[in-house]
Amino acid sequence: MTLRGRLFRLSPQFFGKEISMNDFLENHVAPKKMVILGEFHGAAPIIQLQTSIQETMTKSLDLSIEGDSVDGKTSCESKDGPKVRVILEHFSMDMQGILNKYHNGMLDTPGLMKAYKEVGTEGHNLTPYIPALESAIKNENIRLYGGFIPRTYARILMKDGLEKAIEEASKAGFISKDERLNGSDAHYLYFESLLTGRNMLMDLKGVLATDRFRAKMFPAQIIKDASMAWCATSLDRILNVTGKDKMLIVCGVGHMLYSHGVPERILANCNDSSVRIVKSKDDMLRIACLPVSEGKLNKDESQTASNELASILKDAYGGSEFDAADICFVYEDSILSPDDEEEQIRKETQAAYDRVGNTAHLK
Repeated sequence: MTLRGRLFRLSPQFFGKEISMNDFLENHVAPKKMVILGEFHGAAPIIQLQTSIQETMTKSLDLSIEGDSVDGKTSCESKDGPKVRVILEHFSMDMQGILNKYHNGMLDTPGLMKAYKEVGTEGHNLTPYIPALESAIKNENIRLYGGFIPRTYARILMKDGLEKAIEEASKAGFISKDERLNGSDAHYLYFESLLTGRNMLMDLKGVLATDRFRAKMFPAQIIKDASMAWCATSLDRILNVTGKDKMLIVCGVGHMLYSHGVPERILANCNDSSVRIVKSKDDMLRIACLPVSEGKLNKDESQTASNELASILKDAYGGSEFDAADICFVYEDSILSPDDEEEQIRKETQAAYDRVGNTAHLK
């Protein structure tokens, strides 16, 4: 398979080092128990990458009969063996019923898309994701899950306040009963920069940042992060009876970069004895996607081309001293021009958060 993009390491000691698709899948994806893919929604190269990741994770499952015991059960005694559990931002957790019907053959792909539109709360365009969805249901060792809280809870937060939203969301099982929707200053400054276009890397202390999103929009963002992390943790605790499950989490890049949002809330539970997939950061692979204008990814071995790509990565993530992610997938977006890459990325991120505001009747 020809990958429509290029892969670079972002870890401090290897920042900017390019790796091949085979190296990526065999030496980075396959050994990990959890992969978090931070995407730009609907981009075909990213969906191609997602499909390859979930298929590789499935091949790397330990399907041996002997398994760890949970409540007296081993893998040979459990109804299902190890699975790759793919958790998707695009579906809310209350849409799990239609995903189950899709798995069970009660809905075909057009039926799934029709049912999704009839529910109508999430509003993603599922058409580009058909290859990944169909690949998943053809494999008995992959299961699909809705990962986000329904957007109606953002409306509750905006209208009735934080405590009411927490009460209702935890009662419905969408977040932990201990969740308070607190976020760090570093997370807020990152979130604010996505909305305003402020260069966070040039203003790390947030001197130029505005606080106008702290009271409502920031908690509305965090409740989505918290719900996805709670979904992952709950699936691990309830369904991972063999102790050999793996997880692929697919979310917008704004929910995972610099480990803010979903990763930090998953890692906060790693010392819990009932959690088995992520026991440390080493069990997790974080992949951030980055669009560039057409022509920038030509396989030019010249020093100039190499320096340009290194500059793109440094401008986007701050260089080796920042822990933005483990891997960056750089892909070409034909819509972008060389002069509007950063603005296009900001607009796409802004649009994602505008949907939260629109749901909550924000202006």
